[in-house]
Amino acid sequence: MALGNQLRARAYIRQAIDRPAIPPVPMVVIVPLLDESDVFDDSLHYFKEFVARAQAELYFVTSDREFTINQPGSARDTVRLAARAAAQGYVVHIHLSDAAAHKSDQVNFAASVAARQQRPADDCLVVVYDVDSRPEAGSLHAFRSAAAKYRWVNVFHQSARFEMRMTPQTFDERIADAGALRANRFVLSMELPRLLARRPDAGRLRSLLARWTYGKVTGHGLCVRLPFLLQVPLPARRPVEDMHWSFVLAARGEPVVPISCFDRSDVPDRTIQQFFQMERWFLGPARAVTYARDPLVPPGPPRVVLILGALAESAEWLSAVFAVPVVVYSAVGKSGPLRTLFRVLSVIVLAELVTAEAILGEGHLARRLQRIALYPFAVTGFGAAGWLSLINRAIARPQHHKTEHTFEAGG
Repeated sequence: MALGNQLRARAYIRQAIDRPAIPPVPMVVIVPLLDESDVFDDSLHYFKEFVARAQAELYFVTSDREFTINQPGSARDTVRLAARAAAQGYVVHIHLSDAAAHKSDQVNFAASVAARQQRPADDCLVVVYDVDSRPEAGSLHAFRSAAAKYRWVNVFHQSARFEMRMTPQTFDERIADAGALRANRFVLSMELPRLLARRPDAGRLRSLLARWTYGKVTGHGLCVRLPFLLQVPLPARRPVEDMHWSFVLAARGEPVVPISCFDRSDVPDRTIQQFFQMERWFLGPARAVTYARDPLVPPGPPRVVLILGALAESAEWLSAVFAVPVVVYSAVGKSGPLRTLFRVLSVIVLAELVTAEAILGEGHLARRLQRIALYPFAVTGFGAAGWLSLINRAIARPQHHKTEHTFEAGG
């Protein structure tokens, strides 16, 4: 089934982008920033040319949270760098005076500024990218074309092609490179097919299934009509805001239209960096019960089914820790039904990996084969990160309750 999903996704992304004669409706590209001095210049150089081609406006958004990391005015102060770029006329710099702000708060604040500055605001499209995003040149045109074609749709999405931009030299870096393949397999097998089913013209059966499926949009490569974003803002104070917002969209039955070109997103070049990134991200699907309490989520059976789907996704994440043992048992384990099952599973996953690498992978053949060979190590680390996240949450919860109790008693 996943392999079929990959082939459907391949057929979709090979479609040519429609280029109707449409007016360049107002468009704002928002790039939230936090402690980004290492990549700031490269990002500024890329995005200022990227938006100029599409007659869009570029917002770099900082917050006081920067000053909890870097000294104000220092060489690593991203607020200072963004202000300098704005003084040179490259960007609009927006600063949120909030030391606890997350990415979602930065985006929501920038959207409120855009609502005051963009005219006509009702036609404005807001596009969110990460600082390390490198979307394809025609991406903004693709968003405008999709918005013109689907005038009743509020949310559009661009999936990412994940890559490690440096050439791996050490064994650790090679496993990190295989982590890009893990992410690309997910995009083609799960993310993009689920979003394709959310299109208004997806077909009755697929649309019905999508109504009960937790299909996610990521926080980069996200395009939203400005009035809708003001009505249904990203969840405030959330470290994994896109998972929460995706739950809200799915529960509301909001259609989503993916575009057929890709963002290019960098993965950390160290396995330990990827590990702790995944540890944070695991709480995305694991917090589904919390998402269901959001007042923007309507009551009804879809909410319950979405919770179960998200929790099943969390369980699948945790099961990934057994990837290396499964491969080893398939090769040298005792003959029997279990070994046969593991071998069949290994062959299916291998076919998915080859397909994902053929569609989204880049580099010389040896490096691409190396990603496939080291994939079990990358996905085992992915699963272990989920377990660590779960353990840390279980430890932190009693302490949190104890703190609350003490506060109440002292009050």
